[in-house]
Amino acid sequence: MERPACAQTAESEAAVAGRHRGSGTIMVVDDESVVRMALRSMLESIGYAVVCKEDGRQAVDFYISETGANRRFAAMIFDLTIPGGMGGTEAVAQIRRLDSAIPVFVTSGYADNSVMRNPAEYGFTASITKPFTIAELSEMLARHVTG
Repeated sequence: MERPACAQTAESEAAVAGRHRGSGTIMVVDDESVVRMALRSMLESIGYAVVCKEDGRQAVDFYISETGANRRFAAMIFDLTIPGGMGGTEAVAQIRRLDSAIPVFVTSGYADNSVMRNPAEYGFTASITKPFTIAELSEMLARHVTG
């Protein structure tokens, strides 16, 4: 008897996610609490510690504070747009002045946005379109995050 497609999808998601085990801390920046918490859960399930911030200004300030205390991040994930706050594009420009090597990813529901189509042109390592699965997230991190 064939299994339902949703069971097959869940198993394949778990298999792909299981291949990548991360370490270190990833900063997640999104103005929506539900997105921050979902991303935190995904990242923790594959081995990362997670720090969440609501906008780019908080993230940049926290990054400066933490790196000044010799604490490092494995990567950063920024929402592209944050109404009333500093979004990913502005924040990554400031991060890149401080660190050209850290993996910085951009996420958005707007897949046709030029930043999402060409993230490297804007200082990002890669982009991932919302909604995404843990398998897609794991694959991106496995490709770009070392250590």
